[in-house]
Amino acid sequence: MKATTKRPTSRIKRLHNYVLKLNIYGDESDSTLIDQLLSTRIFLLLLFLLLLLIIVYIILSVQTHSVTIQSPSESTFTQLSQQYPSTLSCPCLHTSIRHDRFLSLNPLYHPICTSRLVNQSFISLLSSANVSEYHSKDYRKMATSHFQILGLLCRTVRQMIDDSLSELLSQHFTTSEVVSNETFNAQMNHLVEQLKTTNIANIKYISDFLWLNMFYNAILSGLKTNFYLKYSNAGTMDYNFYSYFDFSNAKCDCHRSIDCTAQAAITKLVPSNATVNPTTAAQNPVKLFSISGLRVGCLPYSSLLQSTLECFFKQSCIDRIQKYLPALAFVSPLSVHSRFHQKATVKHLLDQLFIESWNQINNFTAYFQSCSPHSCTYSYDQRFNILYVIVKLIGIFGGLKMVLKFSAPLIVKLIRRVQTCRCISEAIDKNEIPVQQSELFLFIPIFIFYFT
Repeated sequence: MKATTKRPTSRIKRLHNYVLKLNIYGDESDSTLIDQLLSTRIFLLLLFLLLLLIIVYIILSVQTHSVTIQSPSESTFTQLSQQYPSTLSCPCLHTSIRHDRFLSLNPLYHPICTSRLVNQSFISLLSSANVSEYHSKDYRKMATSHFQILGLLCRTVRQMIDDSLSELLSQHFTTSEVVSNETFNAQMNHLVEQLKTTNIANIKYISDFLWLNMFYNAILSGLKTNFYLKYSNAGTMDYNFYSYFDFSNAKCDCHRSIDCTAQAAITKLVPSNATVNPTTAAQNPVKLFSISGLRVGCLPYSSLLQSTLECFFKQSCIDRIQKYLPALAFVSPLSVHSRFHQKATVKHLLDQLFIESWNQINNFTAYFQSCSPHSCTYSYDQRFNILYVIVKLIGIFGGLKMVLKFSAPLIVKLIRRVQTCRCISEAIDKNEIPVQQSELFLFIPIFIFYFT
């Protein structure tokens, strides 16, 4: 045990003696041995402190590293965009790409727009009936006009959207660098949202224009549902009579508003051999039953917008009307798979462009292939890298060693001069020793430094 404890002590002692005797200025003849040893110790101390400070600075400082990858794949780009979203740069070979290369839209319309109800052959069968025989509140009077308008609205919306899609898909997507998948999808979704907003605004403009045109011009309906002719007792005609409809338990007349509506119904006609005037009979029909959702009113257009299509989703409702509208025998109920409620008004459907879904597909793979980036460059910051620290120290050590080796003797000489001047001035002030003996005091700090 004693031999084991003495070994480290003896090694430390030998190392201490080696450091005390170390002299890197032994080849200098113009300085004493003590100055050479003192210069060596100053050199080693400064070298150690400066290297320590440099190491701490390098470790705490942030190093930026730049990496370039040639011909990156989509998976590589996706991985890099997730790891280095702020520094990744992948210049495109083709900076302008048509939207139809990577964007597709296939709108799915409400079942009414693809049903037989808006088919021209079905409408032709409905139009064969003599509507003048029915009262204005009888749905048979407006049925043909309703389905004609529905078909026209569906075709108008479809054509409007097809034109907008053709214009959108023919435009170019311009990017100097590949954008991330998230950014790509966000920009495509923004373009499609703009398309939706524009078309909704356009169809609303058309609808408002029609309403204002019909209202302010007091257009006379060919079905005589808003204004009608009435013979006076003298046999003359008066054009100023207008229809009215029960609306919210109150009478609404078409002279004041074209939005007056009432629930559609099937009415019973007065027999031809009745003694009353046919015109009077037509004005006072007997209601057989009401049709849920459907409205009749001053004009077919305004009453259709306030109607719902809930009756045509049910076979029982269609069968009930079919007795009075035989053309419905060729009609099947509308599909119940719709994002719209069955009681949604036609106006709401029109405001939403009759579209169930846009079926938008953003093909990022096609976009990436069309862009064809030839390289990707990214950078990252690293705070501690042992290899970087070693390389920096190797680069700094040579120059630092040379500067300190040259500076240490100068520091010693400066210390000597300061001590000489101080000792001489103190001796003269105290009159203890003559000036020529003052040089003896120069060796005192050297011995103290050496033995400590």
